[in-house]
Amino acid sequence: MSAPREKHVFISVGSRFTAAQEAFLEALLKMLEGCGVTPRVMNKTRQDFPTGNPLVSILRVMGECHGAVIVAFERKFIAEGLERRDSPEQTQFRNITLTTPWNQIEASMAFTRGIPILVLAEHGLHEEGLLEQKYDWYVQRLAIDPVALSSEETRRRIQIWCERLPTEPAKDEGRPITADWTIADFLRRLTIKTTVQILVVLSVVFGAGVSVGKWLPVGATATTSRSP
Repeated sequence: MSAPREKHVFISVGSRFTAAQEAFLEALLKMLEGCGVTPRVMNKTRQDFPTGNPLVSILRVMGECHGAVIVAFERKFIAEGLERRDSPEQTQFRNITLTTPWNQIEASMAFTRGIPILVLAEHGLHEEGLLEQKYDWYVQRLAIDPVALSSEETRRRIQIWCERLPTEPAKDEGRPITADWTIADFLRRLTIKTTVQILVVLSVVFGAGVSVGKWLPVGATATTSRSP
């Protein structure tokens, strides 16, 4: 009888700019390894370092994974701004925190592949796109601190999620998407299911960009950010 195949999990996480963020990621990787899965982090683990188009590299790595964990924490902080400016629905907001758009992009890619998703989102992070609690995956709100992972509830939820991962990565029919694909290549693979999935990805990616653009600052100290 052959040994069970090693399970890999794609970790969607932005660059860490604080010691707490880095410590949280390290604690999460250790926890996942303790659950018997191998975490894959772009620009960090194994050979997961893009040398060209990052989307192609992400697709390659995700194609080897049985699930995806989306780690969403603050990248941008908007002290004050407007939403739907100059419209009848204009509203003012304060103290909004946004994560990296790559969380949305990679969650969409995982969804289109049909692999299980688990979202770990920082308390207070603005809920939008695939980070909202209304899809087929659970969104765990927690502090981005290693101590948060010691919670019995959080530990059990992650452990059970790992145990329920499929034994094989989701199959991607046909050859992988590469830079030399033509429109004809895409059309040959289009089905109702893939068309819907593509529309979901496009809407999420477009929405992530628009959501930042529409929140324009008010006053000289309207926006601040932890990253360039």
